[in-house]
Amino acid sequence: MTASIASTSAVNAARDLYGRIQNALLRGNARRQQSKCGGSFGPGVQGCWASSHSGPVRRVLVWVADNACSPAPFSPNALPWDQAIVLLPNGVPANALPSILRHKVASWYAHGAIAAKVPEILTAATIGSDAFRLFISYRHEDSQVFAEQLFDALSRRQFDVFLDRFRTAPGSDFLERIRHELVDKACVLTLDSARVNRSAWVAGENAVALSYRLGRMAIDLPGGQQTFSGIRARLDLRGRASGPAFQANGLSTPDIDSAVHFVQQHYFAEIGRRPRHQRLLVRNAAARANVSVTARDDGLFEASDATGKKHYVLATSARPPATEQFRRTSDAAMPKERKVIIGPLETQLHTNRIDCEWLARASQCALVDERRIFQAMRHVHQGRL
Repeated sequence: MTASIASTSAVNAARDLYGRIQNALLRGNARRQQSKCGGSFGPGVQGCWASSHSGPVRRVLVWVADNACSPAPFSPNALPWDQAIVLLPNGVPANALPSILRHKVASWYAHGAIAAKVPEILTAATIGSDAFRLFISYRHEDSQVFAEQLFDALSRRQFDVFLDRFRTAPGSDFLERIRHELVDKACVLTLDSARVNRSAWVAGENAVALSYRLGRMAIDLPGGQQTFSGIRARLDLRGRASGPAFQANGLSTPDIDSAVHFVQQHYFAEIGRRPRHQRLLVRNAAARANVSVTARDDGLFEASDATGKKHYVLATSARPPATEQFRRTSDAAMPKERKVIIGPLETQLHTNRIDCEWLARASQCALVDERRIFQAMRHVHQGRL
């Protein structure tokens, strides 16, 4: 990822953005890599790490423009960018962009508030296993109006949100759909309301979140008693309205904006829990099965059987595997290496499971449910997987 600065008036905003992106990535368990510029923007766009790296990385160029919309110090077509993001100060019209960028969809930032752009930049970089996926867990009788307000506000900010009232089709198996959506969404936002302790559904959803080490956040609502006190990332809105008024009307627009900001602020740190859990599962199962695994720079693992003659490439999928995981694993494996994808297979919807099995056959990948990973590692050790 490269930040490009239009002039000195945009330097402070760009440096603020750069630091906040780094912090968000580090909270999500990213690893630092030394770059030539050392965070100084010194070599410019042409000499940055993203421009010169030869590996299969996604390159995102971020141009922080100034009020004058000075000409961009780069040509977006001259470098191998997957995406160029133009950030304009509020009030600067898009038609002020240089002609080479007028076909780009611009985004605007307020003075001193460029940090609000961090989530959409990380989304463009597809960081965090398909960013911006969220499951709202709530008790209908307590907080349905607020849940719908939040669903609308988050959806307008590019979140893929599951709220049962809007996202469950008639005739579907509700239990199966809930389990699938929980693990697919990676992060659960619990609305901790007055009588949420009476909801077996919310308790069950949080139990699944704990079991799979999903991200967990909570909003404490009027009348709430912090029933799910084990959730550390919390926003306290208990004093915003009386119980009856809250149930009838939800909360004000500023409170909704605070809730959205809270979710954006904590999202990337929370979704980092699940990939870390899966990688620990792989290492622990391999150690118990006497299999030596090596972590690769691309996030995959390498392993061999006891004889050292049969080699494996292992990939973990935080959500139920889809085309992307099969393509990525197949591209990373050498012709004679056995490809293995580990993920939450048992949480899939029936139709998704059929598609997943077809993709596995077509790509010659072995599928392993993460709950059965030790058995799979024993088979790796024996060369039978």
